[in-house]
Amino acid sequence: MQRAIPKWGKDTYVNWSINPANKAVVFIHGFSGSSLATFGDFNIEFRALPEYKGYDVYFYQYDSMRSQIENNAVYFLDFLKSINEDLESIIANSGINLARERTPYTRIVIVAHSLGAVVTRIALNDGHANNETWLDKCELILFAPAHNGAHKSINRLIDLPGPLKILGKLIESYYVSINQLTDPSIIIQPMIQNVRDLIEKNDIKTFTIAKMVIWADPDLVVVNKRFLSDPIARSFQFARKGHQAICKPTKKFREPIKLLASIL
Repeated sequence: MQRAIPKWGKDTYVNWSINPANKAVVFIHGFSGSSLATFGDFNIEFRALPEYKGYDVYFYQYDSMRSQIENNAVYFLDFLKSINEDLESIIANSGINLARERTPYTRIVIVAHSLGAVVTRIALNDGHANNETWLDKCELILFAPAHNGAHKSINRLIDLPGPLKILGKLIESYYVSINQLTDPSIIIQPMIQNVRDLIEKNDIKTFTIAKMVIWADPDLVVVNKRFLSDPIARSFQFARKGHQAICKPTKKFREPIKLLASIL
């Protein structure tokens, strides 16, 4: 039962489980992405897989091109807070009367692509600073994450439509999140230090450490580098899936669906 939840973005959707198990998966896209298209066949195929049984599945949309990263982290934190503490408002906003009542989620798997990984990590850092009590429920699955920054040539490589591909430096200057990814001192380094402090000083090893990381190869956009205590990344040597394709399962490329299903 897929329904729009426009209060959290005109293209944000939720798929309500018919037999809820008080668990959720939240997909969050990257730069220039969209809630559904970024993740390819995930939106269709998860419905038939037994591993997803009982999960409410969300596809979260945000303005990745014109809003600053910290702004988007604030908005995403508000969304996560709502699904944890005010699920009734999301149900009402989706315009449906659910046959079975929901109780608070016991597990929230956040599946983030590219810039979405940075937005997610900052949102969770902010949640800790705000003394949120539900953070330990959150688990991270990251596809081609930008949490170590992006290559300075990203302005020529980002996946933008039509004539935007040739705008070069104009693109870089117009879309503020690009500068915030290519200059580590602005967002990336402070974010990494915050996560390091949570792990080393506060001994928090739940939402600070990803459950799984998947790198694209070739990836001409983000820097592939192990992030603090995250597990060693998975990469598909023979599939050769680039930055935009790595999180898009298709009929011939099943690995993304298999990997996510393996940890549910």
